[in-house]
Amino acid sequence: ARIGLAGPKGSGKSTLPRLIAGVYPPTGGSMEIDGDIVPLIGLNAGVNLDFVAADNIRLLLRISGRKPTQAIVDYIWAFTELDERKQQLPLRMFSPGMLMRVLFATATAFPADILLLDEWLSVVDEKFSAKAEARLQRFVSQAVIVIIASHDHELLRRVCTSIVHLDQGRIVRTVQATLAEPALMALDGPAPGSSVSQPFNISGWAIDRSAPAGTGVDTVDVWAYRNPGSGTPPMFVGTATYGAAR
Repeated sequence: ARIGLAGPKGSGKSTLPRLIAGVYPPTGGSMEIDGDIVPLIGLNAGVNLDFVAADNIRLLLRISGRKPTQAIVDYIWAFTELDERKQQLPLRMFSPGMLMRVLFATATAFPADILLLDEWLSVVDEKFSAKAEARLQRFVSQAVIVIIASHDHELLRRVCTSIVHLDQGRIVRTVQATLAEPALMALDGPAPGSSVSQPFNISGWAIDRSAPAGTGVDTVDVWAYRNPGSGTPPMFVGTATYGAAR
């Protein structure tokens, strides 16, 4: 399920994901949650800027209920692409882009059953944004339930299966949305293990397929982009195998 939350300012669309995440206690009624939740809202919650980066990663992992082994910390740090020595620097010495790298890499280190988003997450660091966007898309595609609150109605119509309209904390209406699906195509061409990225248009969508070099992978993720290069989030279409229609 991909659930969008829409409504005017003060309607409660940003409060609801925080309520589900346990940031706010319910004032009435009851709430039952079944599954692991990853809230990509307020990534700096729990961070101590005077602690070194590595200790902050361990702290955030403990808050999320994970055991902060050295292997996990190393895995998270490798994703940031920051110099190894910066692990031992206090986060207050990091630029906004560097700080976002650490927080984003930590928050998305493990898959979620339930993913919560307050607006589409964007990364300040331009050099890191493409890598972060790819991970976020994979994160969204793997989650069983995604709940995203946004003012961007076009985004909600594009990525959600249903949109809940709120006003003053109450549900006004729920609209079922139909995701646009690009035509499926045979992915013929390069041999597995080569590096390729070939965007082309199908019914107004640009389709991108990539095979990581040197991995021997012949099944790849397929993404659909509306107005490529505009910063509009792509839609995960599925997987495809070279030489076969999927």
